[in-house]
Amino acid sequence: MLLLHAVACAVLVVNVSAKGVSFRPDFFHPLRGLAMPLEPNVQEHGRREGDIPPELWFEQKLDHFTPSNTEVFSQRYVENKASYGNNSLVFLLIGEDNIMLEQFITYSFMGDEAKKWRAASFMLEHRYHGKSVPKGNFKTENLKYLTSEQALADVAYFITQMNIQHGFKNPKWIVFGWSYGGSLATWMRYKYPHLVYAAVGSSTPLVANADFSAYFQEVTKAYAKVDPKCVDVIRDAFRSMSDGMKDETKRKHYTEHFKLCTPLEDNKNDIAQLYLRLAYEFAYVVLGRELIPFPGIDIEGACEVMTDDKVKCPVQRIANWHSNFIMRKCYDHRYETYLEEVKNTTYNKWRSFRQVYYQSCTETGWYHHTSSGKSDMFGGRIPIDFFANICKDAFDSRFNVSFMESAANETNMNYGGIPDVSRVMYVFGEWDPWRSVSIKEPPKGSVAIYIKAVGHRSDIFPTSVYDLTQVKKGTR
Repeated sequence: MLLLHAVACAVLVVNVSAKGVSFRPDFFHPLRGLAMPLEPNVQEHGRREGDIPPELWFEQKLDHFTPSNTEVFSQRYVENKASYGNNSLVFLLIGEDNIMLEQFITYSFMGDEAKKWRAASFMLEHRYHGKSVPKGNFKTENLKYLTSEQALADVAYFITQMNIQHGFKNPKWIVFGWSYGGSLATWMRYKYPHLVYAAVGSSTPLVANADFSAYFQEVTKAYAKVDPKCVDVIRDAFRSMSDGMKDETKRKHYTEHFKLCTPLEDNKNDIAQLYLRLAYEFAYVVLGRELIPFPGIDIEGACEVMTDDKVKCPVQRIANWHSNFIMRKCYDHRYETYLEEVKNTTYNKWRSFRQVYYQSCTETGWYHHTSSGKSDMFGGRIPIDFFANICKDAFDSRFNVSFMESAANETNMNYGGIPDVSRVMYVFGEWDPWRSVSIKEPPKGSVAIYIKAVGHRSDIFPTSVYDLTQVKKGTR
């Protein structure tokens, strides 16, 4: 089809701004590992008054699958028809598991393409995130309506109502999304082909599983491509640290090295939480290397720190790298502190830990645990039981590893794992660890673009003078 060809050509030239996004390096998204971009740098792109449309509200059904339940909630969205050419071409950016940032409707890859193809564009916030929170809290009994199926039904109902409201005749809706939002975009095309003409997914995980040890294995492979010797040095440093955990004196040294707020005890959950944070700090520069505006915060910089012969203690080298990511006086490594954030049911538009974990526990898994062999650099100090404990302690005692595996299998049954669906454009960075739970080859009628030496969601930002050559070309 001509339209699909046009979208395919458009996606072949994907763009990202190396300095066009604001980061908080002291914040890591739960179960994602990447410091989340707060917003695209709209000033860089010549923001004009009216570029970012005002937020709007939509009366959404709470439960799409129980006709007797007539409860509704207010779901936030934005729309932009400034470039619309009355051609019935409509773009929709599906919100992911975080607050919706209105800037992305204009300052994003989708925003660029909407102008190019004269499409009307919309962006819909995901239920239970940002300001679109049914019942006003995150209590477990209310989270039963937080599912991908309900979220997809939200999108379907939204599309049908926008068709009526705006008088779209025979519209062709193309849905966009990144990370989990990309999963939803793919699943929308699979589940609602009568409503969605095509989908574009960036860094899209599709195969649910509780055992996602491949995540840190892929991070290790990315380091090996840059500096194979560095991998051995990092692995030896983490092994040395692990060997010292039983020694009280060494744990005191670790407390000082890592600027911990409280003494490091011989507690497996506390140790796992510390290791998870440290592993994410090494993964961060793989996932977002092309987005990071800080000099030396890249794989080469990590390897320079870890191979510094002037620092004799290998654990101190890990701590030196860690210092780049701690913006406060100390770091609270305790499992109970992390758990309290997941258990917090109070509404806050910026809060996403609890909601993300709930869906992981009940639907997708994707737990970044480590192996005890040589397949990753970090050793076996982050077991899958660590995440099962969070699910049990934060939600329900039934949420053990077996339950999480069954939930992931059910999700794969529902969406087909790798769904055999046409008119989907997948975009991945070569070094994105999430590729390991996604397509290997696109199904017939769909297209995959692989971009050399970049990480997660490298194509979502608007055109910039800082764009990397391989990102512009979308080359393997």
